[in-house]
Amino acid sequence: MAEYSVLQRRRPAFDADAFEGAVADFEFARARVPFFRREGREQGPARIDGPADWARVPLTRRADYRADFPRGVLARGRTLGEPGTLVQGSGGVGDDRVATAVRAVLLAARRAVTLAAHPPLRDAILGGASGRSARYTAPECSGVECASPYTPMERRTLGDGTLVLPSTPDPLAAPDALLGRAADELRAHAPAWLEADATALAFLLRRLAAAGREAPPVGAIVLTYTPATRVARRRIAEHCGPAVVAEAVTMSEFGWLAVECPRGLTHLNNRSYFVEPLAGGGRPAAPGELAEMVVTSVGDRLSPHIRYRTGDLYRVWDEPCPCGSDLPLCRFEGRSGTLLTVPGRPAPIGARDVDRAVGDCPELDVYQVSQHREDEVRVEYVPNVKDTRALEDGLVERLRALLGERVRLTASAVRYLPAGPDGRLRPCVSDLPVRPLDQERPA
Repeated sequence: MAEYSVLQRRRPAFDADAFEGAVADFEFARARVPFFRREGREQGPARIDGPADWARVPLTRRADYRADFPRGVLARGRTLGEPGTLVQGSGGVGDDRVATAVRAVLLAARRAVTLAAHPPLRDAILGGASGRSARYTAPECSGVECASPYTPMERRTLGDGTLVLPSTPDPLAAPDALLGRAADELRAHAPAWLEADATALAFLLRRLAAAGREAPPVGAIVLTYTPATRVARRRIAEHCGPAVVAEAVTMSEFGWLAVECPRGLTHLNNRSYFVEPLAGGGRPAAPGELAEMVVTSVGDRLSPHIRYRTGDLYRVWDEPCPCGSDLPLCRFEGRSGTLLTVPGRPAPIGARDVDRAVGDCPELDVYQVSQHREDEVRVEYVPNVKDTRALEDGLVERLRALLGERVRLTASAVRYLPAGPDGRLRPCVSDLPVRPLDQERPA
């Protein structure tokens, strides 16, 4: 345990109890899950006596779970038809897509631990009178194959009672009739809380307001799927009144990983999982260093995930938060294709920094910053004013201060910004991938 105490001082996300739980999940997987018993697969050390041994356990990826689902990644004797088992699909496309089987009770426990960082949100969700929830995002991100807008409500209701509201593959192109239907279903379902893509929800609220309709009341709104921009959050705050609004990081494979606290800072759940922010060569990241999050389940006896590469990039710190939560502070930076790499900057620029530069900008409805070459960045935006000269000059000035003078920065007003193939409009995209874990370890 002395070794663990040293690690807890050096690695802000390390938790000794979670580590012991991860080792137990690993031993269970080696004994009971076919994928981990496969002949020819690297097995790692025969015995785990500490973190040094753990570092030799092979990493796993989405492709491993996708190729072997379900038989190869379920524990021997388990089936998808067992009561309380949910099958969830990820919101990605191509190699990012994966299906996961998980116990509903385990998801609920993980969510409760994460919510401890935001007591008002926890009370609204766990203490809501109806106990029901709703989800609003593109069908590709909804977690159900039946999320067509033309299916009845009962076919879009998940096993845990969550209603998936009707949407289209591009929520920002949804017709007004469908938006009205989503609002009507939300009002009829009367959920305690709504889980939504911030940009899609802001668009829905704009169209409702334009039609003279009020937003259906909900106790809490959890913003997830894509980073919530200040532009979107301003619109949501304007129309959703007293609702508790906070951003969370969730994954179909695990459920809730992190949540915003009442101070607006994000806290990582390092109790329900063993989390490893890893940088170049697989080394543990220093506090504040950009790293890929590797996650191991704790207590999963259905389909344990062992040293699973999420593909998500974080920074984790060891400072205490003024809110009083003892969950470590972190910042979710997105995925490898959502950070900007520009000349003269020692580290990539994340969507959070870009959004801070853009600001809440009342003259804007939505924006996207894109990079196709290292020295070229473009910002496209949908304005809600006719004269965009002052708006555009301000955007360019603030982004120039962030990106530096060695980047060719262009800006243009557009009438519409299309979502990506997965139905999400990310505020920041780049063709220059950032993969800190795949970089070589410094000499």
